[in-house]
Amino acid sequence: MDGGVDLVGRDLIDLHGVRVPNLPIGFLSDLTGLDLRGADLRGANLESADLSDSWLVGANLSGANLGGANLQGTWLCHADLRDADLEAADLSGSITNANVRGGIKRFVGDDAYMRATLFGTEVLDTDLKGMDMRGANLSGATLGGSLILDGVDLRGAVLTEVLGVTADEIRHVAKTDASTKF
Repeated sequence: MDGGVDLVGRDLIDLHGVRVPNLPIGFLSDLTGLDLRGADLRGANLESADLSDSWLVGANLSGANLGGANLQGTWLCHADLRDADLEAADLSGSITNANVRGGIKRFVGDDAYMRATLFGTEVLDTDLKGMDMRGANLSGATLGGSLILDGVDLRGAVLTEVLGVTADEIRHVAKTDASTKF
């Protein structure tokens, strides 16, 4: 297979450690419940893909396009999300202490989780310093560990029933305004 992904003989339920480079839109759209631990998905185009309930522990998603992807219930522990596009992605109920140092890239190139849904998500030991999370829904999320929120833009974000940090602690280090809901 010239330049493509050779999946011959692969167990498509467990793609542990597989390298999937620069896939075209729609090539992998339903990845529900897959074991992608340690997979090398650098630069993969997973726009609008359904990765719900998948295991992405230790996966390399740097530079991947996850815009509009369904990541509900996904395990992202130790995943590398540097320069990944998560605009409008749904991370509800996912578990993450992912490496986002250096930023998460929006489709237009800004560092952002803009409009992402992180309802009920555990965001632990993650550096979100200076990121654009305007309009993100973090309702019921657990924020903790070595989480860094310095300078994160949370204007218009929904932070109701957030666990692990108080509204005052968030206001002290992050950009908030009257549109931020606590």
